Amino acid sequence: MSLYCDKENVNVLTALMKRFGVRHVVVCPGSRNGVLVHNFAVDGSFVCHPVTDERSAAFVALGLCAATHGPAAVCVTSGSALLNTLPAVAEAYYRHLPLLVVSADRPPQWIGQQDGQTLPQDGALRGFTHKSVSLPEPHDAETQWWLRRLANEALSALSDGPVHINIPVSEPLFTFTTPVLPDVQPVRRHAEPVLCALPDGVLARWQAARCPVLVVGQVDADLSDVDLRALSDSRSLLVLPEFIAQMPGAWRVQVLETLGAEQFFTPDLVFHVGGTLVGKGLKRLLRRVGAPVVRMGRDAELTDTFEHLSDVVPLAAADALRLLARTAPMVPEKAAVCQAQARLAAYRHRADAYASNRFSDLFVMQSALREVGHGDVLHLANSNSIRNAGYFLDDPAYPVLANRGVNGIEGSLSAAAGHSLATTARVFCFIGDLSFFYDQNALWNTELRGNLRILLFNNGGGQIFSRLPGLADSPAARQYIAAAHATSAEGIARAYGVRYLCARTSGEFSAQLHRWATEAAERPVLLEVFTAEADNVAAADEVRTLYAPHFEAKK
Repeated sequence: MSLYCDKENVNVLTALMKRFGVRHVVVCPGSRNGVLVHNFAVDGSFVCHPVTDERSAAFVALGLCAATHGPAAVCVTSGSALLNTLPAVAEAYYRHLPLLVVSADRPPQWIGQQDGQTLPQDGALRGFTHKSVSLPEPHDAETQWWLRRLANEALSALSDGPVHINIPVSEPLFTFTTPVLPDVQPVRRHAEPVLCALPDGVLARWQAARCPVLVVGQVDADLSDVDLRALSDSRSLLVLPEFIAQMPGAWRVQVLETLGAEQFFTPDLVFHVGGTLVGKGLKRLLRRVGAPVVRMGRDAELTDTFEHLSDVVPLAAADALRLLARTAPMVPEKAAVCQAQARLAAYRHRADAYASNRFSDLFVMQSALREVGHGDVLHLANSNSIRNAGYFLDDPAYPVLANRGVNGIEGSLSAAAGHSLATTARVFCFIGDLSFFYDQNALWNTELRGNLRILLFNNGGGQIFSRLPGLADSPAARQYIAAAHATSAEGIARAYGVRYLCARTSGEFSAQLHRWATEAAERPVLLEVFTAEADNVAAADEVRTLYAPHFEAKK
């Protein structure tokens, strides 16, 4: 029989993590956290995933949260290891994902005494966590009660988003003599009852509005309900979801971003649900027109994205959308909404008409998306990857995920890798070169399987910077700002046992694409596509001209 460690604070936490449904734990190497890792490994309730790089490990855990729609933990040793988890914690904070960071620590009396791997860890992530506690090493009944209360407080806060639990562990470390974990009862924090009706004042304004709109940003929940799909076509408000909102109708936002939202409608009431928006055009319009905004979300702050917040309805995104779907039939049809829907519909399939022999990122994106289907999962890295995908994603039959909480380039590959560990589905990751090389340690993972398929857009630097007006006039633009390079992923792939494919022409790409997406493999498969900046800029112009002539004819 495997025995647990002799550290009471570690054993209490282990017992409560089981009771709160934490099953996946990403474990990082280290001596101080060795007792924690030992407990997770010998207890059959946990699935341990070893990852050496703590920054990558935290994003792997975030990917597991997204895949399971439940909590996942990352366990790190003392010192700077904890600080490396901060990017993923910030991402989880703004997406309300239940990421648990468990950090082993040195005894507090040794902080600031030039003792190895020792720094102030308690509260180090506090600005981006919903709860941060340090579990004492108990020596009497009162500190035992305090330990259990703190652990319960922290774990019950996972329903709101990320949590940090710090655990000082004294030497000697490795004594495994405890046969059974303590019987610790969890304190359950029950969710507020879901509202069954909109507040009267909000409903009255919706009924009276001429052109109400619903803007939906990133949503990580599964929104496959029939009612929500019907909401997209409601004539009582104009539904404008981003393609990372997991709702139909995202093509409307892409049209607005390409042509300008002010050409189609002027809202007089805005419902705002979900997280970050990819595009900026719609945000600019809503800030400019000054329509009152009803924010529906469980945010820690007053989220006034459009600068005209009037009401807050504290509901999770999925619950908010269901409430709007139930309410929509009670609101009269709006002529302005119907007119905007009809005008937008004229542009729905414009991007589908894109056909070019030019080998570009857009050509590759359009072709690769045809390989992703029902039952698959798509992770998009930030910058050009997610923006280019927006042209061609029209009501996809699969989840579309991205690290849009803070929009960083780090961690996109690690999040996709973590997701792939919790599913047998194909997990596709479309990623640019800077994001890939920044996060290459995501592949330093012995557990990765062949269900992870990586499409690497290598265009020799940060291509998104070519979109910024005026930047090209700077002599620092390409080398220092866009980080131009001539690096290939081939050696990285081979070092980590990843199957490597590449394409430098449309013919080579067409020959490799289906093989990359479908061929059976025991390890991840990476397809690196090399494109040129000039071709990518020209392709972007080609796509925009698909909209412009059509629009001019309708004016």
